[in-house]
Amino acid sequence: MIGISRGFASSLENGVYATLVGQELDRSNPDQVTLVTGQITQTYQYLYSRIPDTGGFDFWYESLFSGHLETANLVYSMALGAQSDDQVVLNNKLSAALYVNQLVDLVKKVDI
Repeated sequence: MIGISRGFASSLENGVYATLVGQELDRSNPDQVTLVTGQITQTYQYLYSRIPDTGGFDFWYESLFSGHLETANLVYSMALGAQSDDQVVLNNKLSAALYVNQLVDLVKKVDI
């Protein structure tokens, strides 16, 4: 999964955030601060359908800028760390995605 996470993080699909992959992050670089802030906020929206709480944001921000977490692994790590309501929301999204994927597969089989 880490390989998939890294592959996506550096892909064009990840937009401007792909420029952070492999870089040493520097809090004094306003462009990096803006990108990291946006990436954390967007990841909360995509995974949990909400804005980040202060404690959660600060945790991920510090993890990235301290070098304990690479930007390539942010989404994967956040998904693994989901708790409580966030875990419920993420599980619902994953279940919905699986259901749609199964419907697509079924339609392909019927059309053959």
